[in-house]
Formats: sequence, C-alpha cells, structure tokens
Amino acid sequence: MKLGKNDPIYALAKQVAELTAQMEKLGLFTHHRDITECEQCGLFEDVDITGYLFVYRDNDPENIADLRFIEREDGCVVCPLCGQVVLEPEEE
Repeated sequence: MKLGKNDPIYALAKQVAELTAQMEKLGLFTHHRDITECEQCGLFEDVDITGYLFVYRDNDPENIADLRFIEREDGCVVCPLCGQVVLEPEEE
C-alpha cells in the first residue's frame, strides 16, 4: 500500500520527525538506539528522569562531560574521546 502526502498517517509521521529533531536539539534522548559506554576509556551515556542525555566518565555521574557519542552515517557509534567504535549497526 503506497501512502500519499494527503494520507493522515503521512502528516503524523512528519510531526514525529519534527518532534524528534526538536528533542535532539534540546539534548534529549530519542531512543533510536541503545545508550552506550566505551570500555576503552570509561565514557558512559545515561538518561535522567527528564529524558536529558548526558555523558560522564568512570561511572561517576558527578563527572559530567560536555561530549556526545558520534553517530556516523554508516550506523556506527564512536566514542568522542578515544575514537573507539562502541556500537555497530544491527543487521537486518
């Protein structure tokens, strides 16, 4: 079944995409992938109760870093500190 731009589901999908973009700009986690950690250098991602994504080192939430794991176009997630690939894309 092919959907057109006049289809109600198309408008809903567009709204979801816009909200996801706004969430990312605000630093919120969009749940499009697992949160990650780098075993090589000890950098962790976590999400607080408000949905804000934060990164810290050495399993110490008081040691918050102003960093984000890098999501490459090939689907890999890379540690911003040491360059280690920490998450490979899921195979379909």
